[in-house]
Order: sequence, then C-alpha cells, then structure tokens
Amino acid sequence: MMARMSLPSPDKQVYPLHVLLVLINELEEEGVPATEVLRGSGLRKSGLRDPGTRVSVNQILTVFRNAMAVSGSSTLALRTGSRLHITACGIYGYALLSSPTHRHAADFVIRYDRTLHPLTEMRYRLDQGIASWTFEPTVETDTGTELYRFVVELKLSAMRSVLEDLHNPGFRLLKARVAYPPPAHARAYREYLGCEIEFGQGTNTLCYEAAMTEEPMARADPLTHETMRRFCDQALLQLNEKSSLADTVRILLLEQPDQFVHLGAVATTLGMTERTLRRKLLAEETSFRQLLTEARTRLAISYLRSTNLTNEAIALRLGYSDAANFSHAFTRWTGVPPNRYRRPMANNQ
Repeated sequence: MMARMSLPSPDKQVYPLHVLLVLINELEEEGVPATEVLRGSGLRKSGLRDPGTRVSVNQILTVFRNAMAVSGSSTLALRTGSRLHITACGIYGYALLSSPTHRHAADFVIRYDRTLHPLTEMRYRLDQGIASWTFEPTVETDTGTELYRFVVELKLSAMRSVLEDLHNPGFRLLKARVAYPPPAHARAYREYLGCEIEFGQGTNTLCYEAAMTEEPMARADPLTHETMRRFCDQALLQLNEKSSLADTVRILLLEQPDQFVHLGAVATTLGMTERTLRRKLLAEETSFRQLLTEARTRLAISYLRSTNLTNEAIALRLGYSDAANFSHAFTRWTGVPPNRYRRPMANNQ
C-alpha cells in the first residue's frame, strides 16, 4: 500500500522542524554556520528554538539545496538520516514507539508520515517472508539530480534508524535498492545501512525479514499510542484545512484514481456543480485537466518504478482505453516513453 499524498501549497508553513534541526546540527559540526544553511529560506536561527515554528516544503528544499552547496561531505544526507531516531521525531515518534504491534506501526507510517516528512510517498509490503518499504520523492522525479539522491539517501538512513528503534536488538536490513547509478561515495551506503546495496534498480526500497514484524513491541503502550495518535490526527487535519481546493482535488485523484477520472464525479463528491468547480480552480490558477494530468503522471511513474504492472493494466487504472493511448500521453507528459522508466525494474522482486 502506498501513502498517496497531496501536499498543501509548497509555501504553506505546516511542517515541524525536526529534520532541519538535525541537518543544521550536522553542518555546524562541519563548521558551517546556520546562517549559511538558512540563507534565502526566510528562517532565522533564533526561530529554530521555538517548537511551534513551522516550515513549508519550499523552505525545506531551500535548506536542502543550501546544505548540498556548502557541505564538504558527500555523505551528509546519509549521516543526517542516521541521527533521525524515533525520539527526534516528536509526537509522531512516540506514537510509533508505543504502537501495539509492528503492523500497527506500519499502518501508522502509511497514514501519518506526510505530517512529518512531506518529500516522499511510502509503500509497505509483506511478501514471501520479506517485509519492504518503498518510497518515491514527491518533489523531484528525475533520478539523475543531486536533489533526488539527497532526499533518497536521507530517507534510507532515517528509515534504518527508525526500524532499529522499533525492533529488538539484532535488527538488520537484508538489502537496499535505489533508482540511480552508484554515486562516487557508493561504498558509504553499506556503512550507514549495514546491508547489500543494488543501484540502478528504478525503485528505492529497504528489505528485511518479515519474521521481525511478528516480534512483540518492546515499548507498546495502548494509552500512550492513542493519545499521541490523536495529536497526529490534529496535525493531519491541519494539513487538510490549509490545503487549497486544488490540493483537495489532487487528494481525490491520487487516492481514488479509477473513480475520479471525470470532472463531474469530483464536483459531485465536493458538493458543487462542474461550473463552480471550474471557476474556483481557475481562481487558483489551475484547471481540472491540469490536475488530472499531474495526478496521472505521478501515478504512472510510481506504477512503472514500483510495480510489475503491464502498460495495459496501468492504462486501465488511469482511465485510458488501451496501452497505446496511455503510452502516447505518458510520452507527452514526460518526454520519454513508459519503458524508459520500466527498464531498471528487471531485477526487482
């Protein structure tokens, strides 16, 4: 299952500081002042001490780009992720830690991860004795960019840290796959992930033994979990409340792509006429057609990179009559045919 997300406007400040604080601490240890990392983000170091400070996706990306530019270390993202333990994740982390079972914890991540980590979509799978987490950056689809790799490295390392915290001592990953070719610092992946790494696989995945998900949760506490979950519900509600109408439409298109192909279906779900929906979307400088194309593009790329679905099956899921029409549309959206995204999947399970 994939945590299909639609983010609020990238300029809306609705996310906590957790990741940025750890990243800035890492850079300060390199001798890079926080002011250099925060340049152009609209954030001040004094504001980082306030737990109520919230940041936007654009601010996060500005800090990430600054970090990549000023850091003297090629392993910055891997190193930062290794320090993002559960206790560095605030209420979200304590809710995970107190989950009744590992399955509850996985379901919790699928539902609430976007309240803390808005830059990736998550998939969880149990199959033939293997548990796996697959994720895809939401802010960059080109696997050849430094930003794509930075987001992936950060997530890989952070996921390992969190999984180690959730499981009993002795937990280890079996394998990691990434979508891009080996970078110059490829050997460092084994140091930070502790497992075999496969590059150029067209997907970003961490695998471990499913038997570990059957172990008891060492710190399970139903009352604490329920209390923390309610706080996370409020955070999720805040994201949705601060979303525009366009964001709401995106959520519908991504969560139920086979039911909302037509404008009329979306308008009915939202309790308005097609004309009103068109007018309100126009006021937000977008259109239903544009949002539908955006959703289909993201879904198609995810299907091609993360599943073995045929072009025919993907076409049907996205509302196309046949694979040829889907292929033509995909090439128009991305500039390359679907198989260009699918080729690296050959070695995937």
